Amino acid sequence: MAALTPGDHYLEAGGIRFHYRVRGKGPVFIGEGVGWGPSVAYLWNLLAPLENHFTMVYFEPRGTGLSSRPADETQMTSEVMAHDLEHLRKHLGIDKFPVLFGHSNGACISLIYATLYPERVEKLVLLAAEINNDTPSDNFAKFAAARKDHPVYGPALQALMVAVQNPPDTDEEFAAIMGKLLPFYFNDTSKTAEVVASMEVDKVPPRAWALQRQGRLDREKPFMHVPQAAKIKAKTLILAGRDDAICSLQRSEELHEALADSELVVFECGHFPVVEKPQEFWAAVNQFLNI
Repeated sequence: MAALTPGDHYLEAGGIRFHYRVRGKGPVFIGEGVGWGPSVAYLWNLLAPLENHFTMVYFEPRGTGLSSRPADETQMTSEVMAHDLEHLRKHLGIDKFPVLFGHSNGACISLIYATLYPERVEKLVLLAAEINNDTPSDNFAKFAAARKDHPVYGPALQALMVAVQNPPDTDEEFAAIMGKLLPFYFNDTSKTAEVVASMEVDKVPPRAWALQRQGRLDREKPFMHVPQAAKIKAKTLILAGRDDAICSLQRSEELHEALADSELVVFECGHFPVVEKPQEFWAAVNQFLNI
């Protein structure tokens, strides 16, 4: 069908013009982008091998990439973005998503969708997932304390805190700071350049407008994933880095325990196992997807 032909596509729903890119051939595989600013380009670069087996649909949340902003800026939460995935499903004309994938905040959004629309997801893949629970976690504080004086992590931590506490005003400023903060996300910081390149910020910069709103709104009204995990019916693969300073292994373990049908794979790395541990990552993913 036309909505799944290779190339760039747009759909109009809820007052938003959403952008998605289609590549590859096979069962539909949704790659959900993060909602805090960066384009979904990094997924179509890092997940390209899957295009040999699936029709990959890389979806850009509202306010990011080439998708438009909502008129009401309070409608930039991860929960609202999860409902946008339902707009995508209907637009594609499919009964359910054969595979729904999300990384980081994209995993947060995908997890909410699988909770709210349990009949609409067959398989769920969560990579370095942002997961909320009603129990305390000091993961970020521990890593920050251990790394603050490190010659690479220290400046990256400072850049990250600036981005969170005093977000950049322009997309260009956001693009400039992205490469400075990303080393904090890694165990092997030499891999940072690969992820920066995959983001294609020279083509579509990260959106400062989204950064200024999405995280703040989510913190004000977080969606609690773990307490509602029993609603999820999708067979789920959880991929987590032991040294992920951003999205803790603890939360992935809690989700794994709460889900009826899940597998947890832990890598000795940070927030990007696909880059830091590619052989192990692809072995786990290919086995789960039976390819």
